[in-house]
Amino acid sequence: MEFRDRVFQNERVTVDGNTFTGCTLRNCVLVFAASQPFTFNANTITNCRVEFVGIAGETLKILKSLYHGGFADLVEQTFENIRANR
Repeated sequence: MEFRDRVFQNERVTVDGNTFTGCTLRNCVLVFAASQPFTFNANTITNCRVEFVGIAGETLKILKSLYHGGFADLVEQTFENIRANR
């Protein structure tokens, strides 16, 4: 679904499969499941938090296990690659 110039406030917003353009998100929970691609374009996001569920949540658990299991450098390099957009 495409959302354009919409205000989301004090609600859970499912991100997967959606496009958000020019929207305002305030005090929301942004829910990522990694089930479908999504797009953010020129939005204003204030005081929101992110919740990873499903496959996205499991991926974070794997990264946490790797990090604390002796692979901290690998996890840090993964995030560095993300920051560098590689």
